[in-house]
Amino acid sequence: MKTLILLGLAVFAPTEIYAQGMGRAGTITGTITDPSGAALIGATIEIQNKVTGYERKQTADATGAFRFLDVPQANYHVAITANGFQAASQDLSVRTTVSIVLTIALKLAESTMSVDVHGESSDLVESVVMTHSDLDSSQFSKLPNTSMSLGLNS
Repeated sequence: MKTLILLGLAVFAPTEIYAQGMGRAGTITGTITDPSGAALIGATIEIQNKVTGYERKQTADATGAFRFLDVPQANYHVAITANGFQAASQDLSVRTTVSIVLTIALKLAESTMSVDVHGESSDLVESVVMTHSDLDSSQFSKLPNTSMSLGLNS
């Protein structure tokens, strides 16, 4: 009987220890896409826990997928960045060995353009030919004293 008990402990004890070890770590997987749903290759995914100092970084593969294995149970901040796209972030909790699956579509980055114009003060004045006429007081005496529209007022 003792032999049977010892044999049972030898067979089942490692399984129990292995199961407890798996209960302390989780998995975070996901896919990063662009707004059209196409895989975003090369996006950087970072998970971090500021309290414990735990952080890991990965790059999305050719299908836009990523996978963090053996993640200790805790709260995490997930940050995703990619060139030409707005950064995205999400907070999550790893509490079980059940894999957490994320699907994140990054938005296109807004483009900004600035134009600097430099010039010299001499470039600001335009040379436009203007004509003018000189008038003297004798020409003012030849102008009509009344207007045709004044007759309508009376």
